[in-house]
Amino acid sequence: GRFGSEDLQKAFAEALSGAGRKCQKPVFVLLRPPGDLDGMKEFLGMHAALTKAGLPVFYEMEKFARAMVRVINHQQTINNKGDS
Repeated sequence: GRFGSEDLQKAFAEALSGAGRKCQKPVFVLLRPPGDLDGMKEFLGMHAALTKAGLPVFYEMEKFARAMVRVINHQQTINNKGDS
């Protein structure tokens, strides 16, 4: 299927989460919902695996972009406080 087996979903989510920890950078996921009901079970499984791994999941580019702006602004605030 679109997202593979439950084991593959879990391994993928854990790999993304681990990469974020290793790089000390936030990892976001933009996950496009399926266009039909047949893919919804796999989609929900992938969503569950990603959120269980502690990753924020977005379904819309606009919401994802807003979150990225908040993270960037927060990081800039932290960096500016360090420069004082």
